[in-house]
Amino acid sequence: MYVDKLNVRGLKIFLLALSLGACSTTELTSVWVDQENTRALRNILVVGISDNPEKQRLYEDTFVTLLQKQGIDAKAGYIEFRSNDVETTESVLAQLQTVNTEALLVTHALGVDNESVYHPPRMESVPHTYYDSFGGYYRTVYRYVHVPGYTSNHVVVRLETNLYDSGTQALLWSAQSKSVDPASLEKLISELAREVTSELGTAGFF
Repeated sequence: MYVDKLNVRGLKIFLLALSLGACSTTELTSVWVDQENTRALRNILVVGISDNPEKQRLYEDTFVTLLQKQGIDAKAGYIEFRSNDVETTESVLAQLQTVNTEALLVTHALGVDNESVYHPPRMESVPHTYYDSFGGYYRTVYRYVHVPGYTSNHVVVRLETNLYDSGTQALLWSAQSKSVDPASLEKLISELAREVTSELGTAGFF
């Protein structure tokens, strides 16, 4: 769903990160809540905007499963939208009228970037167990290892997730996320789902 946007160069970097055993981390970098319209929701329709049906289903199914564990009657867009015509706003809104849901949870990719992080030099004390003499103590206190600065490269996937009132179409909640060196699309979506549902719960939507 989202990895398709990687260019050839980015894909090579992505595969290199995997070969080095990079650890994937996903976090919400910004969150906005309409405090005046916050309320407990009973049902949510999950929609992943993608040109890849398999990845769309993976996204929607992952979120639906996690939301259902929170007691929400969650539904997947690929099941509820029976028509293949989802390219126009008018068609989607017309189909939405046939779905019994209070809110829409929608995610799309903002982009995939190669991000360089500079790690500055630092001074580290080397542990020493011999404090029995001034000489040993002196050597311990002044024995440092200079670690030179270095630059590390990372693949960063940025997504945006919005919660809309299905009746008024008003935006209720919005968040942008950042996933660094995703090990797989499955892991990225799983991490995103946990972060998003946690924040929605904190905001009072369930």
